[in-house]
Amino acid sequence: MGYFKNEEAINSSGFIYVYSGISQYELEKAIDAAMTKNEYIHLGQGVYEKGSRIKRLLFGAFCKYYKFKISINASDTDNIKVRVISYSTGLSGGLIGLKKVKDEIKYLQNVYKNI
Repeated sequence: MGYFKNEEAINSSGFIYVYSGISQYELEKAIDAAMTKNEYIHLGQGVYEKGSRIKRLLFGAFCKYYKFKISINASDTDNIKVRVISYSTGLSGGLIGLKKVKDEIKYLQNVYKNI
């Protein structure tokens, strides 16, 4: 059963989704499992990274590098808000890198809708 309820905000650097019927702890575990499954490494404090920043600087768009900050607002226990923001712009990969970051945000939107 999916816990996704609705979209609160979407822009070019991230999105906010609302979930219901799940505890904050369970949601944190589901998010961590989804990010790990998609080859992200948890750096702590809600920051996830995929790829190598150094390789991205050296080889540009030919190497993947994404960094996202995930924060959870559970002030309303019936509607838990999850905010995903990109910490990498993709500029080090040029125009192709910018597009890849936008594509990754769209991909993560689909991943998070299935939580």
